[in-house]
Amino acid sequence: MIHRLTVPGGWLDAQQLDGQLSRQLAGRPADAAIELHLGQDTRLSIGACVRLLSFLQALEANGTTVSVHGLSTWGLGSYLDRIGFFGLLGPGIAFRRVGPIGQFDDRRGDHPHLVELVAVAVSGARDAALPSKLADRVAACVLPEHREALGATAFTFFAELIDNIRLHSQSTRPGLVALQVYAPTAGVRRMVEVVVSDAGAGVLATLRPALAIDRPALAAMSDEDLLLYAVNKGASRHGSEAGCGITQSTLKVLRRVDPEVSLRVPELRLTLAPGANGYAITDQRRPPALFPLPGTHWVARYALD
Repeated sequence: MIHRLTVPGGWLDAQQLDGQLSRQLAGRPADAAIELHLGQDTRLSIGACVRLLSFLQALEANGTTVSVHGLSTWGLGSYLDRIGFFGLLGPGIAFRRVGPIGQFDDRRGDHPHLVELVAVAVSGARDAALPSKLADRVAACVLPEHREALGATAFTFFAELIDNIRLHSQSTRPGLVALQVYAPTAGVRRMVEVVVSDAGAGVLATLRPALAIDRPALAAMSDEDLLLYAVNKGASRHGSEAGCGITQSTLKVLRRVDPEVSLRVPELRLTLAPGANGYAITDQRRPPALFPLPGTHWVARYALD
C-alpha cells in the first residue's frame, strides 16, 4: 500500500512545509509506504529543508519506506545537493529523477551567505568553530558599529543551542545546524534564517522534570505557557545561566535584533513574535494537525539591514 504526499509549488518556510506534511500524514495507514511528490517549482527556505530532512529521518527510523519524486536538476534538487542534504539520509529513502549528487562537494564552506547543513554529533569531538561561523554570518549583515555586540551575543546563543544537542537530545542521531542569508528584495529587508535542530526527546521532556523538583509552579504550567515563559524570562534545568539553550544569554540576542522564532517539539509547534512586553505566541499547532516529530527544532528569522 502506498500513501501519497504532495507538496505544492511556490515558496514554503519550515512552518508551512510542516503543516503540509503533518496534515497529509495524519490519515496514512501505519503499514503504508510513502511517496512524496514535490512540485517542479517548489522552493524551500533553509529551515524548510532541515524540516523536510527531519521528517524523512523520522519516517525512516520508524521503518517506513519513502520515495521522493519531482526534484529537478537545477531547481530544488540542486539546492538540496548544495547544502549537503542527500548525504545525511539513510538507504531507506529513495530519490526519483534527481540530478547528479555531490556536484558541489568541492565548494562547500566557500559561500559568505550560506552555512551548509552541519551534522552535530551527540558525543565525541565537537566542532568548536561552528558557533563562531554562524555568529559571524549574522553579524556581517548589520552596520559595522553593531557587529561586535551582535556577534558576541549571537555566539553564546548558538553555542548553547548546539551544546543542548549534545547534552539533552537523548538521541543517537546527530543534530542539524544551517544558515542562509536572503538578499533584500523590493519592500523586504535582508533576511537571515538560522536553524538548530535535533531528533531527541524535546526540550519539554528534559526541562519539565527538573523544574518539578526546584520550581514546581513552572512545572505545572501548560506546554505553551512554559515555553513562552522560558523564552521571555529564561528557564533552565541547571539554573538561570546554563543549560537547555533557553537562558539569559539567549534572551539578550533575541531582544537585540527581535527575530521571529519558531519552536517545534514532538507534539507542539509555536510561532513567537516580538512585542512591547516580550515575545507573544502568534500561532500554535497540536495533533492531529501536527505530526509527532521527535526532537527540538529552532528556526530564527532575523530581518537585518
